[in-house]
Amino acid sequence: MIGKFLRVLLFGLAFLIVMVNVHEVGHTVFARLLGDDSAHYVLYEAQGRSTCLGCNLYDSSRLGDVANVLVNFGGVVFTQLLSWIAIVAVSDLKAALVLATIGYSALLLLATRWALKRGRGVGRAQL
Repeated sequence: MIGKFLRVLLFGLAFLIVMVNVHEVGHTVFARLLGDDSAHYVLYEAQGRSTCLGCNLYDSSRLGDVANVLVNFGGVVFTQLLSWIAIVAVSDLKAALVLATIGYSALLLLATRWALKRGRGVGRAQL
């Protein structure tokens, strides 16, 4: 029982790290496909007092509103593809992977809602 729990826990941690990085790569791929040839992914970058760990770097000003939404959607697409492939491939951890996928999807949904509310607030303040 403890062996399986430890296996699930370790796999979950490793999978989470991979999932977050695949998510960021998804943003980068979509940004490049939509026209920002400067878009790139970095595992680690430090500039001055700022650091970035597993980040998608692209210039949103090079893209229109719809393209920027699609770049955000690209991260979600890559995350979901990885998650559902893992669910099929690792059948004995299926329940843990499904819960992790649902949890991560919920987190992305909440982050998107927060960003949209924040964006509406900024837009109103500028008017």
